[in-house]
Amino acid sequence: MLSITKDILELKNIVRILFDKIQLLEAKNAALKAENNELKAENSELKARLHLDSHNSSKPLSSDGLLKKPAFPRGKNSKQGGTGKSHRQDFRNGENPRPGIRLLSNLSWC
Repeated sequence: MLSITKDILELKNIVRILFDKIQLLEAKNAALKAENNELKAENSELKARLHLDSHNSSKPLSSDGLLKKPAFPRGKNSKQGGTGKSHRQDFRNGENPRPGIRLLSNLSWC
């Protein structure tokens, strides 16, 4: 009978310790949730400020920096400039698209 009472007291002590740990973890969880909400609000504010320029805010034109917006912005499906596909492939394959002009790789001293 004495060992059963001792076991019960030991179990009560374990339950009390676990209850204290649960309370501590719940308090930490609440603090982390509050911090998370603050950081989300700050993040939203910074994202909004990041996209401001003189066109969508009261900032002066001089604050836009050196970047200029293109006069004719290209859409996602617009053709890209530059050399043609076949011209690029000729160089990739090691072929000289202009046989009259020697490439540096064909020189003996390279």
